[in-house]
Amino acid sequence: MAAVNTAGWVYGAWQEEATAALRLAMLVQHITEVRNAVVEHGHGAGRLQRLDVRYLDSLAEQEQGLRLAVGYSGRAAALPTVTRPQF
Repeated sequence: MAAVNTAGWVYGAWQEEATAALRLAMLVQHITEVRNAVVEHGHGAGRLQRLDVRYLDSLAEQEQGLRLAVGYSGRAAALPTVTRPQF
């Protein structure tokens, strides 16, 4: 199996941000990184992914919670959103 290289993730430390709004902005970017890693290391060319897809589900749940915490639940368009690839 091909390992997912997480060393190059720029937004992986999103939980260390000082405010919920900053964590949310970084988390949205991190979700993009994770989705790209899943696609890049997916089942193409005989390779299998090692990244547990449940991690991605967990990030999506945390994104929703942070959106509520910072008051973006009804104004989600105020933050960048991720285009979620279909698997």
